[in-house]
Amino acid sequence: MKKSIFTRWWFWVIVIVFYFIFSSIGNSEKASETKPAVNTGVQRIDTVEPVAGNSAVKRDDETFGPGDRVEINGVVVTFNGITETKGTGYYMVPDNKIFVIAEFTVENNTGKDINISSVYGSEAYVDDYLVQQSFEAELADPLERNGLTGTIASGKKLNGIIGYELPSQWQELEIRLKTDWHEGSRADVVTFVAVAG
Repeated sequence: MKKSIFTRWWFWVIVIVFYFIFSSIGNSEKASETKPAVNTGVQRIDTVEPVAGNSAVKRDDETFGPGDRVEINGVVVTFNGITETKGTGYYMVPDNKIFVIAEFTVENNTGKDINISSVYGSEAYVDDYLVQQSFEAELADPLERNGLTGTIASGKKLNGIIGYELPSQWQELEIRLKTDWHEGSRADVVTFVAVAG
């Protein structure tokens, strides 16, 4: 008596292989359809006084510096500036490093709650090299500010920081915030730049 094809091990291996092949093709097509637009709908509102000690940067329609207030899809983001510190107590950096802490204020004028996460919604480059967010830098903040993460109700604000551990001789820090604040919103990328000063 012959066994059914469904009881053979090699049949199930083939089925699983085809499943993974077709599911990865479907995901790559979805990913290519949802690539974020870059800086469409982004508008500089004005410039406020940045945190003391922040140097001016070259600004254009796609790059914003300390003190700039930018509106994106009903959300106003202010890049307040950066603070440098060597840390204190347990959170110290070696001599060739420095903690750089970028401060932002986000105002929600959309009519809906928005979610913001510096972990999932930002990336940064120092002197054109990718740099990761440093939670140690945020914990070493001498002003003990909160991180730039949370749900902001309509009409409310969030003030928060993103910290980085950088080489002490760094020149330029570029922070890109992804702005798909709420479900159904268009994803823009807004670039903020600070220079060592």
